[in-house]
Amino acid sequence: MPGQRYEIIVEGVAGPGVRAAFNDCLVEVRCAATRLRPNVGDEAAFYAVLDRVRELGLTLLEVHQLDAEPAVDAEVDAEEDVRSI
Repeated sequence: MPGQRYEIIVEGVAGPGVRAAFNDCLVEVRCAATRLRPNVGDEAAFYAVLDRVRELGLTLLEVHQLDAEPAVDAEVDAEEDVRSI
């Protein structure tokens, strides 16, 4: 699992405390959910991130393993286009 990329989606908007707890992750808020994208080097590191989610009492909504190369998210691109008008 070296260098695996994951997206962990938790319920709610991440405030400063949650962002600080996940300072080793890309933190992105969309709608009423927060997406965490850690870059984990091994299985233990992945489970350590999940442990932080649990310890903070966050509600886990989804976990996805991402492709090695970032994929283009057409939905996100469309949302950005609408905002730029």
